[in-house]
Amino acid sequence: MEEYLFQKEKADILSKKDKSKKGSIDEKIKPLMGLINNKKEYFTTSSCSGRVKILKPKLIKKNTEWFLNYHDLINKNKINELYSLQEKGRWLRAEGPIIHIRAVNIEKANLLADVFRKSGWKKTSIKRTSPNIIIEAKTSQVIYLPFENLSKKYIEKLTEEINTNLKKGWLLIERVSKELKK
Repeated sequence: MEEYLFQKEKADILSKKDKSKKGSIDEKIKPLMGLINNKKEYFTTSSCSGRVKILKPKLIKKNTEWFLNYHDLINKNKINELYSLQEKGRWLRAEGPIIHIRAVNIEKANLLADVFRKSGWKKTSIKRTSPNIIIEAKTSQVIYLPFENLSKKYIEKLTEEINTNLKKGWLLIERVSKELKK
């Protein structure tokens, strides 16, 4: 009976429209999601291939103001946009990939979490919120800093670091995908 309910929930979740701020699934993580969702023991509930955002945090998360939410490498044109978005109280946050996966049971969750960890996803954990078992797989790439009074030269250097981190994250997506194909 538990297996039937899991499959019913999986079909329901996977048929729903994307609720993210972006409104669509990142192209770079779609193949990995497909590999996971094609396994009967798992389904993805959210994902991101890595992003750069500029925001003004609020005490209540849903009230946070977003000024930029970008999921690709930063080119020269974006550097000018970044430079113009500086303001007191704003923060820049660049993050690597993250994916949330529901597992049918704890044994299957442990197996998949191990594949992610062995593939370099250092911040992978299992969360149990009865009756759900969720794997949160994250990479360690993160940059978080106040985004005000920075020189253009500093922002150029910062974007090099952000781009390097995004590329590392995308390599980790490829690595875990390769392992799941075995």
